[in-house]
Amino acid sequence: MYARTQRVYGRILVQRDERQQASVELEKGLVAARARGSVEEQVLIGLDLALLFVELGQYDVARTRLEEAESITPLDPALVLMGRAFFARGRLTMATGALADANRFFTQSLSISETIGDPYRVALSHSWIGHLRLKMSRLESARGHLEEARAGFAKLGAALDLARVEAALQAGAFANVRSEMTQVFEQGGLTLGARFSTARLSGGSREIDGQRKGPQTILVALAAEPLTSMITRGLEVENYLVDWVQDGRTALERSRDPNKKYACLVLDALLEYRSGFDICREIRKLSLETPVVLLGGRAGVEDKIEALQSGADDYLAKRKMVFEELLAKMEALLR
Repeated sequence: MYARTQRVYGRILVQRDERQQASVELEKGLVAARARGSVEEQVLIGLDLALLFVELGQYDVARTRLEEAESITPLDPALVLMGRAFFARGRLTMATGALADANRFFTQSLSISETIGDPYRVALSHSWIGHLRLKMSRLESARGHLEEARAGFAKLGAALDLARVEAALQAGAFANVRSEMTQVFEQGGLTLGARFSTARLSGGSREIDGQRKGPQTILVALAAEPLTSMITRGLEVENYLVDWVQDGRTALERSRDPNKKYACLVLDALLEYRSGFDICREIRKLSLETPVVLLGGRAGVEDKIEALQSGADDYLAKRKMVFEELLAKMEALLR
């Protein structure tokens, strides 16, 4: 018996809605993977079992399976297993009503899938972010993500996934709802290539979560020039308010100040006094769900892993960084 064969068979049974039998076959695959010492298959089957128990509504069992799978190996140089674990956590937390956690996990899964170039997982992450945003009544964003998923599944020929997304887009909730679009903003004849949501172009104000209006404030913690000037000026042109600090101690104090409502934090990984990684860990301990983009000095996989494990939602290397890429990641987090 081959573990991978059992895993694939289990997935086929799930697609057929034969979930109880799928559980039996996946358990057989897990036994085979352990016997052969196949660490990766143990993790993948464990995650598939966690997702299966989420669908069966057995959330405590799903959580146990997920934790078991995550504990098998701390090493994932290709990020594949981490991305799938984040996705499984997203499904579990969404099912149990922890929508803010689900939003972060799905976004991290999407970021990793884009990084490693896995188009199916990119489309799948968009699909579930769309379902999540629909549940949060963020209809424009939900439609935008579902349309991204539809395009991805159509390109891959993933018929079953495509049919599900098409059915979701036909829901009555999307009547007269347009997905969030972007356009190029020009100021003083200078094309900045900056992305705008159409929700922010009316009267110079932006709509936040469909409830309140006004410019959103971004905390930017950077000490180095000219990167600081590029980011702060670019965000201001995009109609964001920027609160700029130069050290980690001040950034941590402001990020956890209840009187300051930041839409997003942009943090240098190597700040004076407290690193960006430390700030992420501290605010997550306080259950603060403010999106965080960490900027590091290197483009290696290890740095991105550390950033995501510390609680950041995304990571960018400062070297040769393009402002539009930072803005695109922020827009995805703020949808």
